[in-house]
Amino acid sequence: MGASRMSIAQAMAVIEATYGTNPGFTPSTMGMALYDVSTPVAIETDSIEILPLTGSNTPKKSIIGAELTRFTGKSFMQGSGTAATPVKFGTLLKMCGCAETTAASSVVYKPRAASAGYQSGSLAVNLDGISYELNGGFGNVVIAGSAAQGMEITFDIQGRMVLPATGSPSFSGWAGGTNRALAMKSMALVLDDGTDTWTGSSTEANGGPLRFKSFSFDRGMQIERVLDANSATGLAELAVVRTSPTIEFVVQAKQTIGAGDIPNFNSHRTNGVTIAATMQLGASAGDIWTFNFPELQITSFQPQDGEAGQRNWVLQCKVQSATDEGEFTLTSK
Repeated sequence: MGASRMSIAQAMAVIEATYGTNPGFTPSTMGMALYDVSTPVAIETDSIEILPLTGSNTPKKSIIGAELTRFTGKSFMQGSGTAATPVKFGTLLKMCGCAETTAASSVVYKPRAASAGYQSGSLAVNLDGISYELNGGFGNVVIAGSAAQGMEITFDIQGRMVLPATGSPSFSGWAGGTNRALAMKSMALVLDDGTDTWTGSSTEANGGPLRFKSFSFDRGMQIERVLDANSATGLAELAVVRTSPTIEFVVQAKQTIGAGDIPNFNSHRTNGVTIAATMQLGASAGDIWTFNFPELQITSFQPQDGEAGQRNWVLQCKVQSATDEGEFTLTSK
């Protein structure tokens, strides 16, 4: 019988009190389960070619420039199983510019005020006994899914490289938690322009009930590298310079023919009319997520071919708000 092997990728993260200083990992409480991407970490190195003018074409040793560690792990939207208990990937959401607030029955993630300073973190990944670690990390997150499939949450986090080592930091006692991935069903998408509301069962005069096909929310965190020759890796820090969140919905009219089947969001785009969007994932306490986007500015509304001879409509929006840090709320309860 041939040997068999399952992919294993362990990860854990912690928020830093001081930028670039790892306060220490606790594998039993900070561990998180990763999905699909079996190699979610890599070291990015700037290599500078040296070309002496000696009359020879023999390559010479390159100079190693700035280095950083990049984490591109993926999980699925899921609850902790207990209301008001943060999910394990909540630490990564905070590294992606979200403020975390815990109430009696829920945990709320919303944009963190730039004036308060974004929260950096340290992160480690164990691959076959070699531990890859970064500190001073910031990143971006994309949440996306399709009807009746899992809702993926994908992170792209950059940080200062710590030279990979065998067994350090230790993952002894690591616990990644129970798989609680939720399917995109019974989500009850609601689109509202302040006058009309469109849902899976609405009967508005200017648009009938909508099938909800897919969506994608991009937090839009823009990270830049700050170089420093005093640093051992040539990289002083990562800095958040801007946020440009966007969202895309793909919907479909339930009717097959007839005027007014789909709302005409083109006029809203042209006239700058914003819409609100809400939806819910999951139904049991401890495994519920609600999404609220109160002021979406429509940037595009285009048709595309759908399945079974139907036509899909792609609604793309800028996630913005007249109120600072009011662009969105993601609530786990």
